[in-house]
Amino acid sequence: MTNEPMPVAIPDAVAEGARLQGRGLVVGYDDREVLHELDVQIPDGAFTVIIEPNACGKSTLLKTLARLLPPSAGQVVLDGHSIHQQRSKDVARVLGLLPQSPFAPDGITVAELVARGRSPHQNLISRWSHEDQAAVNAALAATGVGDLRDDGRTVVAVLHDINHAIRYADHLIAMRDGYIVAEGAPEQIVTAPMIEEVFGLRARVVPDPELGVPIVLPALP
Repeated sequence: MTNEPMPVAIPDAVAEGARLQGRGLVVGYDDREVLHELDVQIPDGAFTVIIEPNACGKSTLLKTLARLLPPSAGQVVLDGHSIHQQRSKDVARVLGLLPQSPFAPDGITVAELVARGRSPHQNLISRWSHEDQAAVNAALAATGVGDLRDDGRTVVAVLHDINHAIRYADHLIAMRDGYIVAEGAPEQIVTAPMIEEVFGLRARVVPDPELGVPIVLPALP
């Protein structure tokens, strides 16, 4: 497995508009620019999936949205303010990054691991409260039986299987070489020309006989 970042999660918005946005993002490593004046809005209360070929910017975009990489130009906006101008603790209360990793700390239970997510909501002298326990119980229940799209969270993830992304996402972001090629609901943007432009793959796009969402099939020679 890789250490590629996984979902960025934010609670539902009260105000209109996307709570998490990227505006004119230019991001890179040393002298290599990876994201090129990229604008992106993450729909509230939806499951957004980023798809693209490897090494074309999806991990860089997630790290930038999660405040791990500062852009050289543009800004990430969370709740109407630049994310880099907010206190780390304030950001941690509403936005979390889950890296892809097969390891957990030794000697820790699942409940204890989940409880660590309450630390941004506490100060140095506060004790564990009924509110903290209720939050942990709710998180355990949600992840055990809840559907991500219905458990009151906005989620952004990378999936490498195109058809899995199409089947489960409410919102797709298709990237190539640091640019957004297409963005929107899967049934609106997934076409054979888009798949070829993003992945260099000649394909047929047909409807799923059960769900009606698109299915991508390799085109015959």
